[in-house]
Amino acid sequence: MGHSTRSVLTACWLLALGAPTVVAQSSRASDSEACDPYWTLRETLRIGSVDGEEALAGVLDLDVGPDGNLYVAQQFIPHVAVFSPAGEAIRAIGRAGGGPGEFDGWPVKLGWIGDTLWAYDHSATKLFGADGRESRRIQFSHRIGAEGSRFEAGAPLADGSFLGRRVLSGDISKFYEADSLSVPRFDADGRLIEVIARIAQPLRVPLQDGSYASHPLASWSGVSWVPTEVTKDGTALILVRNIRSGAAATFDLVKVGIDGHTQMARQIRYEPKPVSSSEQDWLRETFSGWVAGDYLERPSRFLSEATLERRRRAAAAAIEFPPYHPPVRRIVAGEDGTIWVLRELELPDRVDRWEVYGPGGALEGSIRITTGRSHGEPWAPHLNILWADREQVWGTTVDELDVPYIHRFEIDRGC
Repeated sequence: MGHSTRSVLTACWLLALGAPTVVAQSSRASDSEACDPYWTLRETLRIGSVDGEEALAGVLDLDVGPDGNLYVAQQFIPHVAVFSPAGEAIRAIGRAGGGPGEFDGWPVKLGWIGDTLWAYDHSATKLFGADGRESRRIQFSHRIGAEGSRFEAGAPLADGSFLGRRVLSGDISKFYEADSLSVPRFDADGRLIEVIARIAQPLRVPLQDGSYASHPLASWSGVSWVPTEVTKDGTALILVRNIRSGAAATFDLVKVGIDGHTQMARQIRYEPKPVSSSEQDWLRETFSGWVAGDYLERPSRFLSEATLERRRRAAAAAIEFPPYHPPVRRIVAGEDGTIWVLRELELPDRVDRWEVYGPGGALEGSIRITTGRSHGEPWAPHLNILWADREQVWGTTVDELDVPYIHRFEIDRGC
């Protein structure tokens, strides 16, 4: 039996709910015919339900705490939900409001750094102790007019500074017109310490009303305007630079310390994948439908079909395509220092290919995810991976009714 067939058959955790189908291949050579070079995933936990107390709202972020519990941020839910390793709801941290331990709206992103839980909402970053009580609140606003942006407190970093969280503000056309965008860090009072790195402007599509939309082939970065990832210990950023096409195509996988000094740079070879005419047709159709709201759970009832059709036509006319697919769509920083890289979109099958690199940039393995749905956009990843190491993966999907679920998978790395 060939490796591909065997990998499909061993993905036995595929259930009727529509969890992603995964086959994975390691980069390491096999010294024995009995050594299977493919990684496999096995679902060991699912959290969520269509209704009732186990139902989830839209999952925005999650992290595994030092106590082994799962900490989850959800859209419209004004607290951090805490689940046991067995998936049982234990407690809630925070509530709605503007006082200590309260969230403005809901937590958008969260994580653990050392023994501190941090979470930022729509206005500030809150730090919590192990007892769930807020110990500190960081709130500031720093404007960088040249990029049509202001920055609020984001993720805490290892030295006590904070990564800036970008909010478009002022003349936002300057943001979209900039060739590169800054990734700054600030002290707790909002004073700019330095710009850690600059990132090339991701692909955008100018729309008829003067706004812009993310391109389907752009880096898929969730709530972030710029595709970077902070290491779990808060000491560095992970990003991709210098994408080169041609006969010897490469891109640089880079780890930059929060002081701006490069800690690791690995040149990755890849085969440029042209954006074919059939792919352009599919992307144009799905993008224009997305702009018109065709993939929303609750389409707008305030716009006529004629208006929506005009939006579809305008979006279809506005989108343009690069000659090649960008080789990287997303980066996830592993808990153990691994770097998870989601490679270019593969059409028409829409396969997600994740490559797993070690802390020094050496390729350790790859995972292919072939089914499932994580978001409304048809080009979004099948599984939204939010936490990973060499042993397990946590991610989210939504079913055909857009009901969200959290999944935990154990990894069998074979060789």
